[in-house]
Amino acid sequence: MQNHWKVVLYGMIVLFLASQESQAVPQLKLPFVYGEGWYCTQGNYNDPQSSSNITHKKDSGMDFAWDFAYPGNSRGRLVIAPAAGIIVYVGYTNGFGNAVVIDYGDGSYGKLAHMLNDNEHPVLVANNDKIAQGQPIGYCGDTGYNVGGAHIHYQTQQLRGVNDISIQSSFVDVPTNNGVPTEV
Repeated sequence: MQNHWKVVLYGMIVLFLASQESQAVPQLKLPFVYGEGWYCTQGNYNDPQSSSNITHKKDSGMDFAWDFAYPGNSRGRLVIAPAAGIIVYVGYTNGFGNAVVIDYGDGSYGKLAHMLNDNEHPVLVANNDKIAQGQPIGYCGDTGYNVGGAHIHYQTQQLRGVNDISIQSSFVDVPTNNGVPTEV
């Protein structure tokens, strides 16, 4: 596996970082099926491994966002809810393509973007749906403006809009770096 870190789910509990406002976020799990090995292709701006942060730069609004890709071809792979909540946005924007925003019920929201939405790979949730952690919400795609291939964009944020600013968060199933995925 060389010296590169591969995102693999181990189920290890890791303490979460507080957000910029010291507001706790829910215990998040990575937005793909347990046991699948995805790579973090673009980490947050303070990722020590980062050499190619194209959009997740300091003060960009996506400072604490991640992009995940499956080796080979991510397109059409299942995207799951990182935590339980209520769907507050399902729609399309030029920048994020097909996106879903989940209200986690604690003052934080999760955004997943660039998903497919066609007959073969529809978005699987609708506004006001109550969802469980790990529930399928859609399929990985490459929708939106100049996304550079199929991947899952994920960020936690304090507001419910599709273009809102990311806040610090981490994942219980990332066994290193305090639960914060790093780029490969």
